[in-house]
Amino acid sequence: MDGDRPGIEHVPRLECTERVIKEAMRLYPPVFIMFRRATEDAVVGGYQIPEGTILALPQFRLHADERFYDDPDAFRPDRWADDREADRPEYAYFPFGGGPRHCIGMRFATLEMKLVLATLSRRFELLSDPNPEVTAAATLQPKENVRVRLHERRDA
Repeated sequence: MDGDRPGIEHVPRLECTERVIKEAMRLYPPVFIMFRRATEDAVVGGYQIPEGTILALPQFRLHADERFYDDPDAFRPDRWADDREADRPEYAYFPFGGGPRHCIGMRFATLEMKLVLATLSRRFELLSDPNPEVTAAATLQPKENVRVRLHERRDA
């Protein structure tokens, strides 16, 4: 970006930033589990699902499943590089839900995260506990406050 502040015109080039955000959302999805009610009888993976059954869709488990992610507990943004994402089933990663009921703010939230992270990381080095303990409430959240230390970059 040659010294420019990140703006909307830079978003398509923020590939590394996008990988970091995807990996953070994989490890710490805001909604850690979703529930859906079957609207008709179905068979899923050989299991009979009667109409009215409430199904749990646990992102936090699927996002850490070794069938889809090698070394699933590690923070590795490179796992989103190239075409590796295409090798996973569609719902092996769904931090904003999926299908017709995915989060209506998904695209805006992703855009906002890219621009905020790109802006902050150009000016500051961010240091924090790399593995905060989390707890499940209405959303997945840190069990205790996460302390972040900012160091201003000299070349910013």
